[in-house]
Amino acid sequence: MMNKIMGHNLIISDSKTVAENIDDRSYLFVDVRPAFGENPETGDIAVRWNILPSLVHYIDTLSRYTDVVIYCSAGMDRSPFVAAVVISEKIGCELDYAYDIVLDNHPMTIRHADWRSDFIRIKRNKDGNKI
Repeated sequence: MMNKIMGHNLIISDSKTVAENIDDRSYLFVDVRPAFGENPETGDIAVRWNILPSLVHYIDTLSRYTDVVIYCSAGMDRSPFVAAVVISEKIGCELDYAYDIVLDNHPMTIRHADWRSDFIRIKRNKDGNKI
């Protein structure tokens, strides 16, 4: 399944295999899985905050010129989260508003309160408006 986030040149997909079946090859594909790690004890997925800012900047820059397909394994939490962060940074809105944009276009999105809280805490601790 793939869903385009209207007005942002971002497309969320559940896998690269699905994404690569698009007829139009003008898309760029970005695997967001390296920005996340799995806790071997609990199986919980955690954001690698040292990688995410570079990934967000990369996707934001690419999306100014072409459509970018953001994908992970299921397309339900990691890809939508990254899309929401990109939108938040791009238009200067709160993460919750950006998540609403993503959810409106990608209904299977799962919000992670812990990722949101960490994002807000990290953003407040940084100088300037960028993560």
